[in-house]
Amino acid sequence: MHPTALAALRQLERNDLSTLQGVIGCAKACLRRDADGDWWLVGRKGYITTTSRSFSITVNPQSSGRWRSIKRALAGFTSIGFDGHADGVLRLMRRPGEAEAELLRQAIGLRATRPAASADHLNRHREDAA
Repeated sequence: MHPTALAALRQLERNDLSTLQGVIGCAKACLRRDADGDWWLVGRKGYITTTSRSFSITVNPQSSGRWRSIKRALAGFTSIGFDGHADGVLRLMRRPGEAEAELLRQAIGLRATRPAASADHLNRHREDAA
């Protein structure tokens, strides 16, 4: 692939993963590049990559029982791409809701972002300090 085309493709992948990162509420540090320069959302127990049409969620829970549990928990918004004995790959079928995003973060061990402080909270803190 031509270097300019590859750079443009990687930028699109980064943008897509960055958008998903915001949707599922994982920490900015989870978005990383691999040795080849491809972008991934990396957790302790798996990672998310992108293709031209979808997101692939690779899960490595280390046990067949945990893998079955993850497949059941994520069944409402993913489909199975590869079903191994104790690990596998899921495809994201649609944008996850808030509760589904929490399940996804837990399944692959993504750190969640801290909730932003509300303006109300900041104002109360300033009043207490004064």
